Amino acid sequence: MNRNKYIYASSYGAFVVSVDYNKGGTWNGAMESLRNGFAKTLVWDNQNYVGNQKLIEKGCVPFDITEESIFQAITKKEETYEQLDLFHIDTVRNGTEENQKPVENGVRENDVYDVIKEYIVAHLENGMRVEDASKNLNVVERQMEIWLKRLCEDKLIRLDKGVYRKA
Repeated sequence: MNRNKYIYASSYGAFVVSVDYNKGGTWNGAMESLRNGFAKTLVWDNQNYVGNQKLIEKGCVPFDITEESIFQAITKKEETYEQLDLFHIDTVRNGTEENQKPVENGVRENDVYDVIKEYIVAHLENGMRVEDASKNLNVVERQMEIWLKRLCEDKLIRLDKGVYRKA
């Protein structure tokens, strides 16, 4: 039953057809989704099912089952989500890089790069390729490429024939 939270969380919505009041996996999953905001939880608004009515009372979305309503629920998506750029959060929020606030020690607020750049440089003693740096520091290769490129731009390291070295 532990997997249900992952199913709810990775879904746009969940649909409950029939549930027993206050017992079972369906009840627990719907309540956990409702409490944590995992997904929009739709419940068949059938007066014959007490559990369904209780979920609606607790905040689940009542739904009348018809062929047309099911099609509309599946094809209509009202909310959209935007992936945040962790390295330029203030740029995403405010629209300009000038709005990033410097904090102590020259570290920009919400910029992980400033926190880890010296650590990466220290681990490039003998030079490393992107793949090796990624494996040694346990970072996804694409992310390591981005950080290494920024380190080169900041002139903390240099790229020499595919190998990154201290500047």
